[in-house]
Amino acid sequence: MRRRPTVCVLPRSTRRYERAQSGATIETYFVGAAPTSDGGVRYFGSNQGGTVYHSTTAVAVTPNGAPAGADPLQ
Repeated sequence: MRRRPTVCVLPRSTRRYERAQSGATIETYFVGAAPTSDGGVRYFGSNQGGTVYHSTTAVAVTPNGAPAGADPLQ
């Protein structure tokens, strides 16, 4: 079963996740991906810094800088 991608925005004022509305301007973002159920083992994440991070555990939502416990993908 494939998951549909979701965009979550972390507004500075509320610090809660909201789906971005079409045409909305956002201050920061985080995107993540989880392994599929058919044998995948790595999680991925990236933010506006542009670096893609990976880990064998879920990559923490981190709007700025490197997520704790994740390594840059090289």
